[in-house]
Amino acid sequence: INFKDNNDKDHIYYLFSRKHGDPERDYNWFNIENEYYSQGNGNFRDICQNRRSDSLLNKDVKDYNLKYFMSLIQLDGYNPLGVNGATFSINKDVDIKKLVNDNFNDKNDIMFKLLSNRFTPGSIVNSQINNNIEAKVKEEKYLANILTVSNFNIEASFNEGYWCDHFTYVLDLYDSYKAIYPDRIKEALFDDNTYMFFESPCLVQPRKAKTVLTNQNKVRQYGALYEHDDLKIKTFNLNPYGTNFAKFKNQETIYTNLASKFLMLAFLKFNLLDNQGIGIEMESGKPGWNDACNGLPGIFGSSVGETIETYRIVQMLKDISSKYLDEKVILPLEFYDFMKENMKLLKQDLSDFDYWDKANNLKEDYREKLRTGLTKNIEMSIKQVRPFILAMDKKLNSAISKAISLGNGIIPTFLTYEVDSYEKLYDENHNELKGYKGYPLVKALSFKYRPIPKFLEAPARLLKTVDNKKYLKQMFKMIKDSNIYDHELKMYKTSEELENTTFEIGRIHAFNKGWLERESNFMHMTYKYLYGLLKAKMYKEFYQEIKTNMVCNMNPKVYGRSSLEHCSFIATSNNPDKDVHGQGFVSRLSGSTAEMLSIYLLMMIGNHIFTCDNNTLKLDIHPNLTKEYFKDDKTVSFTLLSQTKVTYVNEKMQDTFNLKPIKYILKNDKVNKEVKEVINEDAILLREGKYQEVIIYLG
Repeated sequence: INFKDNNDKDHIYYLFSRKHGDPERDYNWFNIENEYYSQGNGNFRDICQNRRSDSLLNKDVKDYNLKYFMSLIQLDGYNPLGVNGATFSINKDVDIKKLVNDNFNDKNDIMFKLLSNRFTPGSIVNSQINNNIEAKVKEEKYLANILTVSNFNIEASFNEGYWCDHFTYVLDLYDSYKAIYPDRIKEALFDDNTYMFFESPCLVQPRKAKTVLTNQNKVRQYGALYEHDDLKIKTFNLNPYGTNFAKFKNQETIYTNLASKFLMLAFLKFNLLDNQGIGIEMESGKPGWNDACNGLPGIFGSSVGETIETYRIVQMLKDISSKYLDEKVILPLEFYDFMKENMKLLKQDLSDFDYWDKANNLKEDYREKLRTGLTKNIEMSIKQVRPFILAMDKKLNSAISKAISLGNGIIPTFLTYEVDSYEKLYDENHNELKGYKGYPLVKALSFKYRPIPKFLEAPARLLKTVDNKKYLKQMFKMIKDSNIYDHELKMYKTSEELENTTFEIGRIHAFNKGWLERESNFMHMTYKYLYGLLKAKMYKEFYQEIKTNMVCNMNPKVYGRSSLEHCSFIATSNNPDKDVHGQGFVSRLSGSTAEMLSIYLLMMIGNHIFTCDNNTLKLDIHPNLTKEYFKDDKTVSFTLLSQTKVTYVNEKMQDTFNLKPIKYILKNDKVNKEVKEVINEDAILLREGKYQEVIIYLG
């Protein structure tokens, strides 16, 4: 819902938002407020990915979610798990008593108390109705009066742990915004200097505090985080379950702009490359998207999927750094020093392990400064930081190439390592230092790579990232020939056979084959893969695979539910119970639906709605459809930005991949005109919803 205030300013407000976005998944704990305009709680990854297409569906959303989720990225690159309902606060210079008296007739002490703290629109309406308070104006008017003089508050909480993949969806929010507002990208990146950093009561422990020797004489990584109540390390005053934003030592809130946040995020993830410089380490105790692989962090697991996503962010930074050389980034001094020292390492001829070891020392020194407090911001031009961006680009390119080589064609998703030499750690009195559960602490001196089976995730992420169609087609064929593909059901599974792995990879090993996340057709991941095929412009392969992998094309009698409803997973033909093969289990409306929306938008509009070159805003949509999607009258229609009917006319009745728009007809109550392109004023009017219909002829 969009609460507009008296100044016509948008206040975006999500109703009934909750964990996973699934109203019927009642086994997930959730809380919906007992008030009008009720919100709810959710998890960062779920809510962020679920909203990534929202600005493409509703133009009023604009950069709301971009600001929300990027402000929750911490100074260490991680983020809180819990995303809670938003609140508002009255501006400090506003006379709250006068505000209340102007809008309500009686019992104004109740409203005064409410508005003196953080509040929601629903809490105001509840208080007015439940306490029989007579309002001087209608509900929408007093809400507008109050929100006009209010600030919006982002609400979140640490909850539990740091997953290695949560950051991977924030770039999608940027891409969605850019697809509609390419003419406002510079302002979005550099002009808003009010982006903050969530501050959590939990930091990741250094290696010396979490690398332990087990009773089986195996070196493992356990006890990744400092605990909430460990006063020895908590030198700042935080509410462990509240919304805190980072401050300098002088207690001033740390602010920056969007370009700076993306630069910091990319660099902080870049600094998590493993000891072979390939995968992003699961050093914080949690895995990535596949939660059932929860044992991987303990066996020094790293994820190539997150390497690919970090590379995506660096590609975006590389692009903007070539266009806006004189614009400014705003960086904490200590972060810049960390980045500068790391770049010195990259210029040295170090082995992968030596670079990893020294880079980790720098990272741990930086994290110690986060604990004790940062001092100030410094400003630098994009031109000054571009060398850092190019250095990251070079090493990440190398990381992806190494991964492809390591996987013999199918890029691996997860890497694990065994420590094959180490030394025990002692205090100054030569006493053996103890870590998690009293295990001796050690320092790893070398690692040995231990391969595990291939998963579908990294290929899905690579498809939408790397522009090498020859290799991607080869990988596609290899996956179809592999155990990742269910040849009987013609579906994709989460991974190859896991039987020869150990329980140390996580609870996934305890599941039956073809069940939950273990070697099943997990809808969310399969849809990620389908989206990747379409993004890679592998149209033939995409339209071939959706025949058996998209729910709407499945037989409901086999699927076991409506083919209009997604589920968590489909039991595949490797499941020991033949009666469930091809059957969907556990209703689910979140991840796979988010992917389906992205697929739908890419099918109907392409990668963007508008482009802007030489200050010329232009409608630039292009369908990626086969001819079968057009009706007998050679048309197909959809609604653009929830406001304008768009009809494509395919007079040649061909697949649209190689067709282009040749003319447009713009219509509203007063206008019906034909143009060869929709640019400048017409494009702006279309974006604002002033044209009710657009007809596009393809040729």
